[in-house]
Amino acid sequence: MKLMTGRKRTASMNEQDWRFVKNGLNQCLATGFITEAERSRIMEYLQTNERVEVAVTSLMMGSRSVTSFILSLLQAADDSKLRN
Repeated sequence: MKLMTGRKRTASMNEQDWRFVKNGLNQCLATGFITEAERSRIMEYLQTNERVEVAVTSLMMGSRSVTSFILSLLQAADDSKLRN
């Protein structure tokens, strides 16, 4: 699946992984585990990361639950902001 927004780069991720990420974000948002601002930071990270498929796959393999995966994505998004 291609993630595209405005002038941002196009990043590719397979459809199954994209559904997992989207469902995980929605689940964590619905339970109050993350805020809408954190969800937005994660989405921006996914939309601007040139190697999003590699990042998502490696974070999935290292996570034992959806919440730990979402926290890993949030940390990656925050780390990415600090580097830029």
